[in-house]
This record gives sequence, C-alpha cells and structure tokens, in this order.
Amino acid sequence: MPPSEEQWEVFLEELRQHATVKRAAKAAKIHHSTVYERLAKDEVFRRVVEEALEVGAVALEQEAIRRAVEGVKEPVFYQGQKVDTVTRYSDTLLIFLLKGLKPERYKDRHEHTGPGGGPIQVISIEVVPPDDA
Repeated sequence: MPPSEEQWEVFLEELRQHATVKRAAKAAKIHHSTVYERLAKDEVFRRVVEEALEVGAVALEQEAIRRAVEGVKEPVFYQGQKVDTVTRYSDTLLIFLLKGLKPERYKDRHEHTGPGGGPIQVISIEVVPPDDA
C-alpha cells in the first residue's frame, strides 16, 4: 500500500526540521527508497522536498551557531552524583561557520598563483663548473 498523504506530511515536516531524507522517511514510516522513487517521477514533489531541505539546512545552521556561541550544558559528576554543570562550546563548529560566512578570510588557502593571482615567477640559475683546463 502506498504512503498516505498524512505520512508524506510527516515526512516533509521532519525534513524541514532535520534535513535528512532517511530520518524523515523513518519518522513517517515510509521506506527511503519509496521517497527516491517518487522524487525521480514527481517534479512537483521534488521541488517541495528541495524547499524542505533548505528550511532544514537553516535549522541545522541555527543549531550549529547556538552550540558554537551559546554552548551546551553538560552535567559534572563526582562519585556518581551530579554536582554541577559546565558549558561546553564547539570550536570546530565555530571554525566551519566562519569559513562558510567569510570564506575570503577563513578558507583554507591552496593558492597556486603568484601575488594577486598573477603568474608564478620562475627564476632559473645555471651552475657552471669551473674550467680546470
């Protein structure tokens, strides 16, 4: 039996929240291969899925910013008892966010050109052995 409209709505809502087709399909109780089959056949559905993935990507980006900047509270235990919490920040997420938002400043540099994007200057030096004659 094909998935119901309600299942497809659950799928799309989950996709908007997490941007993961397999997770959304599981939440909607639809096999992920069924999703891919419909994507291949239904242009309107494909556009709706692309829009849902964009919304999901924004949600993931917002969560990454929260974890990088505001941090996540983690419990601290002593002798099996929770005694405090500590806020952990994600330097890795912060690096990725900066690289994405300001690539001209933070991207990994692999330039194979000369200064200002110009050609690389090559200097050739010829070594001539002394004339022992």
